[in-house]
Amino acid sequence: MKNFILKYNLLIYGLIVGCVVVIYEVINGGVLSPARVLVLLMMVMSILHEIEEKVWPGGFFELLGPVWGWDVKNVDFRKPGLCVTCLWLLLVLPAWIWEWKFLLTAMIILGLFETFVHTVGGLKFCKGKYIPGIFTALLMGAVSIYCIVLLKRTGSVVGLDYLWGALTFIGVMALLQMLVQASANYSVPRMMKHMIAAIKKQDGHTMGEV
Repeated sequence: MKNFILKYNLLIYGLIVGCVVVIYEVINGGVLSPARVLVLLMMVMSILHEIEEKVWPGGFFELLGPVWGWDVKNVDFRKPGLCVTCLWLLLVLPAWIWEWKFLLTAMIILGLFETFVHTVGGLKFCKGKYIPGIFTALLMGAVSIYCIVLLKRTGSVVGLDYLWGALTFIGVMALLQMLVQASANYSVPRMMKHMIAAIKKQDGHTMGEV
């Protein structure tokens, strides 16, 4: 069972999200609020993004692992992938079911964050070459901007929703990093130390001993 979940966690995530959406549609006659439409957009984007990172052409953790200092030969990359899948479930399902707007704004911020991380990471560590997840990350940023504009027009959220969304995003990302690093038998402080050294090396400094 463990290996099955690790191998097919992305498929399981898609099936869970799809079933929740279909059940809701049947119960409510296909009527969706603007907030749920936006959550659905982010659901779709999250699935496409995880496919690009993990399945085709894959390799985001394999690429970033050495920057973080991972012993990539001894890391089961399915485990950090499962952590990311659980993050998305934690965000999208409550946002869909209960229309918690602070979770929607957290997803919007996450979309912008993904765009920033993949763009900067690609330029910094891949010298402008392809980095797994970059295309869907850029699309997520565009969807996030669309969501912000639409929410502003409809007045669906207020500034406090974005504040709570930002705090939720920070908390969830901190938890995710701890889980991802632990899944690779690593820690966040060691990851930060090694990543700073890698950045300095890219800037022409010596990496030193980590």
